[in-house]
Amino acid sequence: MATTTPDPAARNTIHPSADSKPNDPGGIGQLTRAEAVGLIVLSLWSSTAWLLADLFPARMPTAAARGSHLFLIGMAALPWGLKRTSWPSIRTLWRTAALSLALIAFPSLLLDAVRGKIPSSTAVLIFALLPAALALVSLRGAQSLLAPALAAIAGLLLVLPVSVPSTGIAAQAIALLILAATLTGAAMFGLRRQLRGIRFAPALAILCLTNAAALLLISTVSGHTNWTLAAVRAESLRCLSADLPETLLLTWLLSRLAPHSLAARYLLTPFFTVLEGLILLHPPISPWMMAGTALLGGATYRLLTVVPHDEPLSIRP
Repeated sequence: MATTTPDPAARNTIHPSADSKPNDPGGIGQLTRAEAVGLIVLSLWSSTAWLLADLFPARMPTAAARGSHLFLIGMAALPWGLKRTSWPSIRTLWRTAALSLALIAFPSLLLDAVRGKIPSSTAVLIFALLPAALALVSLRGAQSLLAPALAAIAGLLLVLPVSVPSTGIAAQAIALLILAATLTGAAMFGLRRQLRGIRFAPALAILCLTNAAALLLISTVSGHTNWTLAAVRAESLRCLSADLPETLLLTWLLSRLAPHSLAARYLLTPFFTVLEGLILLHPPISPWMMAGTALLGGATYRLLTVVPHDEPLSIRP
């Protein structure tokens, strides 16, 4: 009887080309156990940003700091990718690079532009709309996903202080936030398809070095840099404690999760942030706060456990 030998190179791909996944009794809905743990850890790590900011204060402007972090991660991944794996075609590389800019660099710059003009809770709420929006775009008849997604947003409204913009500057800032969220959603949708044929190390290097180049170039041209030895040391430590784990997990999950499932991180992150604040800061707890937190957590869990029966739309990039 003939036997087949598995392709060793296939083991290093980020995700197999098929949409189907093996049944994992320890998973959540369409997520395998590893994917569910990865999404939770990614969201939990993102939720600790306010704690890490106190422990490791930034020594550079936001764009320069993020660019330097991504540069360090990308340069560490580059030798690994060059030595052990083959790289994608030039066409695939350029598409991946462009989508990665829409995922990281452009939204980061837009968020930096509106900082201080509107409450940060407004940005949290706008990005929390992404799971519902992506479910509508990527699936036929996503009614089963809309109910928990909208319920989670309702819970978030009970927890966060959100105000209606009353000035032109605030309205412009919200428009920029909507643009940032739209770019993020479109990038997640496109990168899921694009990264399936790319192994992990090249994908990590492409995402990090492309965004590092853009962010460092813009920060240098604008004069918002601080290249002192003390600043570089401090930002290297911040990279290891914050951006490195988050970037590794995000790159791994991008090709594995449906866009609306990955976007659930924008619901899980504020949920974990609220819990951390309740545990560490001991603020007064109102019935609205308790109800909102419970609704946010329960609805997000339901969003991830629903298995839609609709086939994904076949949309060519």
